[in-house]
Amino acid sequence: MKYKLFILFFIITYLGHCQRIKLELNLTPGKSYTQSIMVYSSAKQPQTDPKNSDSTMHQYCNSYQKITYCIVNQSNSYYEMKAHYDSLSWVTSFPSGYLEITSGNKKKADPSSLTLQQKLKNTLYKKQYDDYTSILQEMLKKTFTVKMSRTGKIIEVKDIDSLITEIIDKNRNLNINSKISTKREIITDFGDSALKQRLIMCNPVFADSLVSNGEKWQGNSNFNSLSSVNVLTTYELLDISDQECLISASSKVVTPNKDLQIEFDGNKMKVDLVGNIKYFFKIDRHSGWVLRSKVEQDCRGKITPINIDKNSLEISIPVEFTNKIAITN
Repeated sequence: MKYKLFILFFIITYLGHCQRIKLELNLTPGKSYTQSIMVYSSAKQPQTDPKNSDSTMHQYCNSYQKITYCIVNQSNSYYEMKAHYDSLSWVTSFPSGYLEITSGNKKKADPSSLTLQQKLKNTLYKKQYDDYTSILQEMLKKTFTVKMSRTGKIIEVKDIDSLITEIIDKNRNLNINSKISTKREIITDFGDSALKQRLIMCNPVFADSLVSNGEKWQGNSNFNSLSSVNVLTTYELLDISDQECLISASSKVVTPNKDLQIEFDGNKMKVDLVGNIKYFFKIDRHSGWVLRSKVEQDCRGKITPINIDKNSLEISIPVEFTNKIAITN
């Protein structure tokens, strides 16, 4: 009897391991899906003077966005969604402190309990804080378009840039220069390209064929964080259950054209970066929708600002970047 039970257990385990499934999106038209995206980014300029430990510069910028997607159209190859932001927040550091902006209502602190850093924030950044908060609040519930292929590729994200532009252009509290800089900063954090890159990183590209536990496949993605990079990612199916599938992945990032000039935050520069990305995904087995994902990216290299004066000496700045992105459903 024990021998028969052992054989039965072995057969069940073997069949479970060899089970082959088709991974793809099977979303329901008219149904809404949600995601919360948390981004933790930090940049460090390593010290060039070993005698001065204070020469290392650190800066961080974190953001949070909760998004609802409604399936409005489908074809044999893709889904079209009308999406909107439900909540937005953004935190960035400055030499004198930090600035935290949220679309929600924040409780004001008692002035007598504020630290010097908080007082600096209140006095130096109060107007910027109020302006940014009102803009984020206006962005909520305004629809934009997202298209995803059935294999998980992000085809298109559009209408967020135009939405941000419309909100800022009609803001009477901002002068022309403030409108230009504010528009650039918010689009950089929450615009079409920003959301598309986060969705690309946090959604796996499924295999074209049936896969089983332990099987690997490859998918191409294009990132445009600092320079356009075509990334080849290797995926592996770790586990299959009745309700969920677990997938891991890894990829290497290399700047393909080190002489290409790009513009970031209004400044022209050349970028030379190398790095690695590690991914972990938990997806709904039936719909293919991402329930949870975690992405960790580490890059290092150099940035070379482009001088307007061609006779000036070209100086490269060593930098290190760390990005962590998490999605929860």
